[in-house]
Amino acid sequence: MKLFGKTLAVLVCIAFFLGTVPGTVTKAYQTNTGVLSEREITVFEDGSYCISEIIVRNQFDCQLLGASAKTREATKSNKYYNSSGKLQFTTVVTARFKYDGTSARAISSNYGYKISNSAWKFLDGESYFSGDSATAVCTFSSSTETRTESVTITCSPKGVIS
Repeated sequence: MKLFGKTLAVLVCIAFFLGTVPGTVTKAYQTNTGVLSEREITVFEDGSYCISEIIVRNQFDCQLLGASAKTREATKSNKYYNSSGKLQFTTVVTARFKYDGTSARAISSNYGYKISNSAWKFLDGESYFSGDSATAVCTFSSSTETRTESVTITCSPKGVIS
């Protein structure tokens, strides 16, 4: 089993750096600050790739008129890289959710962005939430293309963020 894991890791690294194999790899881990994070890497056919990361920052337990409700706040970011491995721009959604074990609902959302390559410009952005999910949509342009990117985050009835 260890050999399989090492072989898979080597193949993922090759695909990641060469960009020749489209696909997705997901990794969940606990950071040294105790914040649970999830990272997913998607490699596109042209060799560019996106790294999506979820960071769950807060969990609150509230007592409202004898009823127990829980609130969770999280951020999901999509970082877009070109086929040379250079970060181009990042789209971010931050959302707050309420959940009780039976249902979950988003109660707020915000969008954010970061330009890392000056060839790209931010044109427009918005965020919205509905049901158990929140989405940010941002539009970027360069001299050769315009891209609209969205990032969505959801919460399960048990408070699992994805």
